[in-house]
Amino acid sequence: MRTISSILLGWVVLLTMAACHSEEQGGQKIPPVPDLNQGFSTQQALELLTRVIRQYPGAADNYRKRAEIYFQREEYDAALQDINDAIDLKRNTGSFYVTKAKILRAKRKTEDALVAAQRAEILNVRTPELYILLADLYQQVNQLGLARQYIARTLQINPFYGEAYFYRGVIAAKLGDTVRALALYMHSRALSPGFLDTYKQLSTVHYQLKQYPQSLVFVGEGLKFFPRNADLHFRRGLTFLRISQPDSAYREFAHALKTEPEHPGARFQAAAVLFEVNKPAEALKHLEVVEKVNPQYPGLNFLMAQCLEQTGNDDKAMDYYLLEAQQNPANRRAVGGYWRTRKRILTSDPTLRQLDRYRPQLAIPDKSGAAGDSLQ
Repeated sequence: MRTISSILLGWVVLLTMAACHSEEQGGQKIPPVPDLNQGFSTQQALELLTRVIRQYPGAADNYRKRAEIYFQREEYDAALQDINDAIDLKRNTGSFYVTKAKILRAKRKTEDALVAAQRAEILNVRTPELYILLADLYQQVNQLGLARQYIARTLQINPFYGEAYFYRGVIAAKLGDTVRALALYMHSRALSPGFLDTYKQLSTVHYQLKQYPQSLVFVGEGLKFFPRNADLHFRRGLTFLRISQPDSAYREFAHALKTEPEHPGARFQAAAVLFEVNKPAEALKHLEVVEKVNPQYPGLNFLMAQCLEQTGNDDKAMDYYLLEAQQNPANRRAVGGYWRTRKRILTSDPTLRQLDRYRPQLAIPDKSGAAGDSLQ
């Protein structure tokens, strides 16, 4: 990634050019050129770029530079808006499409990211950054042959490009070779210690192997580089659950949600922790977000039903138990929950039996006897 200093250096060059142009036109005043030796925070860089964009809105590269800073700050919506503005101003600039593809990949829009990356290649971008981006996107859609080709092109340009070894590891893992995958991830980490996905994968592999202390080590290393990354906090939360530390887990899920409020995994796991400590009403607030973002999230219907039942909403709980039981008949607890909540509803108001809604909707009988023959 470009450093803030290099971004600002380009900013100063553009600003100086703009100043010369304005003087020729009769000269509107421009902001003073900053001293690059003083150093800048990302917030200062954003403020400077925003100021020059307001004065010179027709300079496409300024939007691209600001998009890169937003991307580094994991503010992906703002980054996408800026890079789209840059493309609107200057459509056939390949580097803009590379930036757009990176942002879309971060937003988990793989197909759209692939289209943008392919466009960059059509526009004659030939860099390791683009080739490895294409390799990742192709492996995500399981076109492993193409992914390998782009990894090879990357290493032809730069044999020490750490991300290339990482994606070789991803492919090895997909093919079931965990030992080779781990070795490649570690080699990638040695060459590119600031590459986020290496830490995600190392923590995931050790988690799957039930090596939870090692998983926590690699998540911790990643968070030193990316303290606001939602996925790393989510992974650490899952690992804390495995070692019976629910309070620590909940804090990690809360950290993840500060950066990515609609992260479905963090929302669901936060709800599960709250349900276990008898806070179903608070859990429901998280589950409602999950339902909005991903209504097919595994386990959502069952946990939603349990929370609704505990808050006394048998009518809605019955609906969610029914959904879960229809989709997963092996879940006997969901089957029992459906018959149990239905029985309570009809016991409180027997006249409801005449409504289609309360006729038996489930072919699977309740072995606990919760339904009761008189209510069938």
